[in-house]
Amino acid sequence: MRQVQQEKSALEEAQSKAAQEKSALEQTLKSVQSESNSQKASVGASARKLSGLTAEVASLKQESTALTEQVASLQKQLEESKTEATLQTGKAQSTSLALSGLQTRHDALALKNDACRNDNAALANLGKDLLTRYEGKGVADVLAAKEPFFQTARVTLENQAAEYRSKLDAATVKP
Repeated sequence: MRQVQQEKSALEEAQSKAAQEKSALEQTLKSVQSESNSQKASVGASARKLSGLTAEVASLKQESTALTEQVASLQKQLEESKTEATLQTGKAQSTSLALSGLQTRHDALALKNDACRNDNAALANLGKDLLTRYEGKGVADVLAAKEPFFQTARVTLENQAAEYRSKLDAATVKP
């Protein structure tokens, strides 16, 4: 009997240990299941976050492509503008040189024009002087010029003619 009691007690002890082990294993199972559920929830949230980030990356790639195309277009426009500016600068320099040449020519012609005006005024005065002398010429002047002996009036007339010739030569435009 003792032996049966010992066996019963050993059995009860084994049952008690088994129950404790079962209880410990159930708690471990619950904690592992709880941890598994939280990791599943975390994986789900991470998957949703990954999906959102993937969509955002795709959107940013499209935006980056659009911006790259826009930059290329703007660079092309910039190069065209630079080329146009270079052409316009060349034209402006060419026009400036032509204008400078024309200004120089204008100045030279203005000086010639002033000289011609002065010469023309001198010739006009000379012509008026001659007309005045011719209008004032009388019979006595004609007879004195034709006087055969002394010819003093003739010498005076020739001196005046030489003076008028030198005035004409001074006022004549030289080519």
